Parts: sequence; C-alpha cells; structure tokens
Amino acid sequence: MKKIVALLMTAVMTIGMATAAFAAPSPQPTTGTIVGGKNASGQDVDLSKIKTSDNYSTNDAPGVEKIKANPQSVLKDAVGAANANGYGLAYVTNITADSDVQFPLTLTFKVNGVNSTSKVIVLRYVNGQWVQINGVVGDGNVTVTVDGASPIAFYVIQMQQVETTAQMVRTEQTALKLFLRKPEVRR
Repeated sequence: MKKIVALLMTAVMTIGMATAAFAAPSPQPTTGTIVGGKNASGQDVDLSKIKTSDNYSTNDAPGVEKIKANPQSVLKDAVGAANANGYGLAYVTNITADSDVQFPLTLTFKVNGVNSTSKVIVLRYVNGQWVQINGVVGDGNVTVTVDGASPIAFYVIQMQQVETTAQMVRTEQTALKLFLRKPEVRR
C-alpha cells in the first residue's frame, strides 16, 4: 500500500513539475521616472530637461523591438547565459535630453519592487547593440551613469521564481525518497 501511495505521489509530483508555476510577475515601475540626476561635476541637473519616453529613433527601434520581443535572448547575448538566469525585464525606456544638457549624467530611476538587496542588471543600447552598464541599487531606485541619450533597460532577478523552483525540486526529491525506501516489515 505504501508503495502505491509513493508511486502516486511521484506521478503527481512529476506532472506538477511540468505545469507552469504561478509566481509573482516581474516588478514594474509605476512611471519609470527619473527622480534624481547629477552632472560630471556632481551638481544637480534640472530634471525637466531630461525625459524618458517610448519614442525611439529609427536607429534604436529595432533593438528596442528585439528586447521587448525576447528579453532573455538579449540579456544572454549581453551578459552571458550563466549571468542571465532568473532575471526578468522590468522596464525599458528611452532617455532624451535638451541640447544644453552636458553628458555624462548620473541618473536615478524609480523602479518599484527594488530594494537595496535586489540584484539588477542594466543594459544600454549603444551603436546597435545592448551593453551592460553599472547600476547602484537603492530602496525603490537604480542609479546609473550614462554618456549620452539612448534606450536603457532594467532587469531584476525574480527571487520568487528561484525560490519556487527550489521548493519544487525539494518536494520531488522527498517523493522519490519515499518511493525508493524499503518497505517496513511488520511483525
């Protein structure tokens, strides 16, 4: 009887591994607004002169379409497959600035769901390719330094997905141990 129950549990767990896990979606910023900015001298910049939008130049549009259509592929190309595991695209936008704004700029973006312990990868579209740039993570924001106007993308690790997968593996291992355990002989 125990073997039958263990076999049924193993079958249920195997089927369960094939179904999609309903983890929380990637964090999405409410606006993706720039909440702070400094120029190369460390002076505050007038944020009304720096904007984010979904309007991309004809040169940048193919790269933005690609990252929106297949964000994991773009991330793997930019940082390598091993470094891309578990990350989801949180936000992509275009940075523009008035002609009197001097680059480089250190910009702080609002990204909901991010805290000081979050793992974030930031990509910038430059010369027809997505390249990784350094980002400093704070509570609810990510700070980056950019040397010109261009599209920028934020990836955030999906911790709940990683935890769900680990729990599923532990559950399957437990079911397998129960199935393979020698039956107890009662006397």
